[in-house]
Amino acid sequence: MFRQKEWPFIGSSGTTYTFTIYPKSAELPDAGGIILLAYTHPRGHRAGYQANILHIGHGVDLSAPLDQQANLECAASECWNCTYALIEPDEKARVACVHDLLQNHMPPCQSKGGRLDQPPD
Repeated sequence: MFRQKEWPFIGSSGTTYTFTIYPKSAELPDAGGIILLAYTHPRGHRAGYQANILHIGHGVDLSAPLDQQANLECAASECWNCTYALIEPDEKARVACVHDLLQNHMPPCQSKGGRLDQPPD
C-alpha cells in the first residue's frame, strides 16, 4: 500500500499516539496494547494518505483472534485494510488511551468500550 511504518492518531486531549502499521492479514504481537482497525487510502494527487478508524480495541494479548475482539463484518463492509497497534502493558494507560481516542473519533464498528477480551455486540 505505502511505505510508512507508523501513523500518529490524536486523542481529544491533544495527545498524539504513534501506532505501528500492520497489513490486515499480519499476525499482531503477543503483548498488551491498543489496536485500531482502519481504512487507509490515498486522499488524492500529492495529498498523502488518510486513515479512517473503524474500531478501537485494547487488551492483554493483541495476537488473539480478531474475530473474537471486533465486529469484523462491519469492518469489512467499511473497507478495513490496515491494523494499527500500540504496545502498552499497563491496563490503566490502555483504557485512558482508548477513551481519549474514542472522544476524538467516532468508529462506525465500535462495540463494548473496546475491550478485546469481550465478544463484539
